[in-house]
Amino acid sequence: MPVASLFDIYSQAPNTALIRRMAQTVMEQQERPARQLATLTPTRSDKIKLERMEIAAAGLAPMKAIGASPPVYAPRIAYDQTFIEMIQIHEKRPIKERLMRELGSIDPDVVMRAGADILVSGRQMALRNANRSDYMVMTAILTGQLPLVFEDEEDQGMTIIYDYDPAHFVDGSSWANVATGTPVSDMKAVQELLADSSGGYGVHFWMNAETGHDMIWSNETKALLTGFDGRSQFIPNFADITRRMFEPDKIQFHITNSGWRTEGSYLRGRSAHNKWIPDNKVIVTTADPFEGEPIVEMFDGLVYVRSAFDKMDVRLGEQSWARITDDDTYNWNHCSTRIPRINRPECIAILDVA
Repeated sequence: MPVASLFDIYSQAPNTALIRRMAQTVMEQQERPARQLATLTPTRSDKIKLERMEIAAAGLAPMKAIGASPPVYAPRIAYDQTFIEMIQIHEKRPIKERLMRELGSIDPDVVMRAGADILVSGRQMALRNANRSDYMVMTAILTGQLPLVFEDEEDQGMTIIYDYDPAHFVDGSSWANVATGTPVSDMKAVQELLADSSGGYGVHFWMNAETGHDMIWSNETKALLTGFDGRSQFIPNFADITRRMFEPDKIQFHITNSGWRTEGSYLRGRSAHNKWIPDNKVIVTTADPFEGEPIVEMFDGLVYVRSAFDKMDVRLGEQSWARITDDDTYNWNHCSTRIPRINRPECIAILDVA
């Protein structure tokens, strides 16, 4: 007769993959742009302080006659200080008493089923946490600000402003209009805008698949072809576009329909999908890191977890754990402590091509 034992999460690795496929659609499993646009930076402080020292341009030294007194040169230095506080993304879900009893069953099939049920809820909470984290990053990048509304204290919210130059929200032509859309001209203009602001051309272009399709099928893009390149179909590709832009060897197009579904939805198609990068929006950035500094950072802080009945531990990064409350109720907790910071807003532009 099998011996009763607690559920071992590591023995359920095959179930973990199965649960992931059930919990996420094909589009949800695409690579998340927030994880590429924002560098995950561990920190052990709940309050992030940044001090910058900017040295003014040196210019040209003056000429003087031999024997004359040299002029005095005083270097100019500007100091900037920013301060931001971390927030927690934290929720819990009660573990049913029935599942707790089944975990101690002598029937291994019963233990397996109970463990899988708990993993389902744990996986869903991990997805919710990841979605909220990525939502914060994408909202900050796309809008230049991040409204914070706390679930338990709605009147205590605030909005973080990331000091975008309004000129970096660019209205381009309508790419969906094949005849009048000018995607190449629009992107070159944004490249020059970023070069004027930061000193580096825009070389990373982020968009979803529909916007990318409109870019390729534009008459302006087709007009770039000569008809003498040996291709059987008169259809442009990305190389045809990059060769007409600044720093073509550095340009990268990032096409993704990654996103999330609205809570509670059972639909799995495109109609139920919220894209991280909306239709007709293009995120343009310079090379990243820029001058040795990440353009966007997501700070990943400390989480306090209950490691024993009477013991709390401090751990770095996203955490998941079970906790028993005073009324003998078991709760599955999932928590992360995070905040995005845009270090170089002059290196980002948002191109609207609606």
